Amino acid sequence: MLEITPKLDNNSETPLYVQLYEYIKQEIKAGNLTPDVKLPSKRKLAAHLSLSQNTIEAAYEQLIAEGYLLSIPRKGYYVCELDPSLAGSRGLQSANFIKEKQYQDASCLYDFTQIGVDTRSFPFGVFRKLTNELLRSENDRILKLGHPQGDYDFRKALAKYLYESRGVWCSPSQIIIGAGTQYLIRLLFQLLKGGIFAVEDPGYHRRHVAFEKWEWVKMIPLDQEGMIVTLLEESGATVAFVTPSHQFPCGMIMPISRRMQLLHWANKSEGRYIIEDDYDSEFRYSGKPIPALQGLDTNEKVVYMGTFSKALLPSLRVSYMVLPKQLIEIYQNEYFFYAQTVSRMDQDLLRRFLEEGYWEKQISKMRVIYHKKRDILVTEIRKRFPESAEIIGQDSGLHVLVQVNNGMTEQELIEKASRFKSKVYPLSAYGSHDNKTVLLGYATLSEEEIVDAVKMLARAWF
Repeated sequence: MLEITPKLDNNSETPLYVQLYEYIKQEIKAGNLTPDVKLPSKRKLAAHLSLSQNTIEAAYEQLIAEGYLLSIPRKGYYVCELDPSLAGSRGLQSANFIKEKQYQDASCLYDFTQIGVDTRSFPFGVFRKLTNELLRSENDRILKLGHPQGDYDFRKALAKYLYESRGVWCSPSQIIIGAGTQYLIRLLFQLLKGGIFAVEDPGYHRRHVAFEKWEWVKMIPLDQEGMIVTLLEESGATVAFVTPSHQFPCGMIMPISRRMQLLHWANKSEGRYIIEDDYDSEFRYSGKPIPALQGLDTNEKVVYMGTFSKALLPSLRVSYMVLPKQLIEIYQNEYFFYAQTVSRMDQDLLRRFLEEGYWEKQISKMRVIYHKKRDILVTEIRKRFPESAEIIGQDSGLHVLVQVNNGMTEQELIEKASRFKSKVYPLSAYGSHDNKTVLLGYATLSEEEIVDAVKMLARAWF
């Protein structure tokens, strides 16, 4: 029931029904009581305010007479729609002085975003089954506040999966669960206080790190094998952010020789660490899977990070990191009071998803689906675009880069695509100075949409 709780003064010379009438009128004019909203009955409002029904009736009748309320027999009292000239400017409905920023472009027909998954292939049936099994009265532990690092059984299942799939060596006690990679990165900044952070340039983490630690950031250029270690050494950095399994956004895979160089850099000085973001390592389409950098680390120098968002469900917001023993000790001594940010229900659901084999099946299924989409995208680009268009980073992940040599700048490519109802993304957002390359993600588009979208881009650019 809608509650109306005015501040009424029994000692005022103004009758109570007039005070109530004035209050409701102002709420309607302000937009806090919107058209067609049903007001409480006279009996319920009288009981709620400890007033007589006659007082409520008198206030309602005056509002009806002035056109603020409508009385419908056997249904009740409803707020009328006012003439705009009578409406106030401070209500909830009229408080539009701050323009809402749109998260997605409604006018876009084809969105090549690299954020998202193929929702058509999401295992709704499995999630429904597991959720129903979890929501039982005997499983009331999921309603209680859990361990700050995440439920132990979930971390145990995750540690087993990471070892078997990525060669990550860790105990459950080294894992911290968090609501998204951004949250965990913030926690890392606190654990690594005083560090000088080096990020790939271009790279995904440069914006996060620069926002938090602007004065202590070093941008390290890339070559065909990833971050250039000699320049990292010269920078004076103590912490290096890398994406070795699939560099974002350029797509190269760091070979074993460069990985060993990075580990050698970290081992040369106390307090140096490497943060390995393995954000979409499940999706590799050629060659053998490459083990995680963390699995090569014998001196506790690598922080390993991953997420369930890329492969399963972005809105689930469940990520994790594996900390070296020295950092997990700092966390447990100084930051253990932080409450866990992921619900126990989500953790229990994902634990069962891992333990009962659903995760492995879903990854295998999605790898086939995304591989086919990647092939269609590459084929269509080569067919529709002149040879001057170069495709970069197609061996893994959920996006490619397209260098378009048609004389247009990056911004012109984006604007032209927009005119043909297609949205592509700038490489410059990640620090690149290449002015003719755009990013095309393909996970969220269907196979048919990919074909049609590339046709649109061909019309826009050539």
